[in-house]
Amino acid sequence: MKRMNVIVAMGFVILLCLACSPVIANESGVVNGSAGSDNITRVISAKVISCPPGTPACTTPAEIGSTVGSESYVFVTKWGTKGGGNGQFRYPRGIAVDSSGNVYVADTGNHRIQKFTSTGTYIKDWQASESPEGIATDSSGNVYVTDPIEHTIVRYKSDGTLSYKWNKNGRLSGIAADSEGNVYFSNGDKVGNLKSYTLFLIPRDLRGYHYITPSGVAADSNGNVYVMVDSGHGYCWIVKFSSDGISHGQWGTQDELDWQFWRSSQIAVDSDGNVYVVDSYNTRILKFTSTGTYITQWGSYGSEDGQFIPEGIAVDSSGNVYVSDTGNDRIQKFKKV
Repeated sequence: MKRMNVIVAMGFVILLCLACSPVIANESGVVNGSAGSDNITRVISAKVISCPPGTPACTTPAEIGSTVGSESYVFVTKWGTKGGGNGQFRYPRGIAVDSSGNVYVADTGNHRIQKFTSTGTYIKDWQASESPEGIATDSSGNVYVTDPIEHTIVRYKSDGTLSYKWNKNGRLSGIAADSEGNVYFSNGDKVGNLKSYTLFLIPRDLRGYHYITPSGVAADSNGNVYVMVDSGHGYCWIVKFSSDGISHGQWGTQDELDWQFWRSSQIAVDSDGNVYVVDSYNTRILKFTSTGTYITQWGSYGSEDGQFIPEGIAVDSSGNVYVSDTGNDRIQKFKKV
């Protein structure tokens, strides 16, 4: 029995070491395709350059998990109740802000998109697809919406007029647009770009896990793309890509520490390049620099002001943060003080 225990223990150590080994992957080959189709012209692999923070056998980059100073966010306002009327929600998920400060909400349970002012005044709504989830706006005022049930990405004008529809294989979730006209979306175990028809391929053996799926996607003004990756077991990381699809590091894993998150969903980036994470199971918002240095956090479970059961997040040009309080069927707005 003692010998068996020793063998089991040795096996566990070996598995642990394998699981935390850095994964290095370079560019893969070229796949032919055409514009407007689901074919991809280029497939690029993610290059993983660090091990999970906190794993005993791994080396954690110095900047990850360190505190650079505290910031405080306070509750500003809220709007919405459960229902199907104007300004009401049923399971709101994705949220986005345009350059004029208007707020768009994927009202998933009501199968529609709602548009508000920055203070929550209802403007209009329009019928969307079966299950609108991710939502983003571009510099031209277009609104992009993903639907994981219908496997579509729909582009609307700001007044709700349907402009174009893409059919995509795989599960669609997060979507983001940058100032150069690129529109990135999570799709199965990959991240695609509607403009260039390229695909960022996230390795399935990332961190030693075999079920990897991206959810939230965000893009900054410097051409960087941030992807929330879920292992399917609660372990989550943010992977940072350049626009050419090469990974430039990652941070996260599962826990309640300042730099960790559990079953996270959407992410957002502000005009300074800071990254905001909806840490769903820990019911909080985390803020990091563009390199993964922890800055601050706020929120807790509940239905009072400043409490939430969140899924979506967006940041406007003034740094105000909007949170889809999915579990309470409302939107909350916060500002830094």
